[in-house]
Amino acid sequence: MPKITTRVKDLPGWMPRPIGLPSRFAPSDSDALGEATVEHILRVMDDRIVFTCKYKGRRIDFDFSTEDRKTSDKVAEILRSHREKSLASIGTIELPADLLAA
Repeated sequence: MPKITTRVKDLPGWMPRPIGLPSRFAPSDSDALGEATVEHILRVMDDRIVFTCKYKGRRIDFDFSTEDRKTSDKVAEILRSHREKSLASIGTIELPADLLAA
């Protein structure tokens, strides 16, 4: 039986969206959003992660909702360990098997 690989980008709702930013300054599509690079995690609240990215010299806060706290903690850990990487490249990271076992 082939190994099933689940990546961050396979999570519902990935690509995260910018919050609190006038639309004229926000990236307008998934390709542009994918260019934003992770700076730091602001907070993890149950099934949500709020983090800051840099996009074309601007700092932008992003909000990503997950299915549960366990997933939020793991995605936050991935974001922390891949600072300065683009959201597109983070999307290609495999999720650990223990997260997927229910």
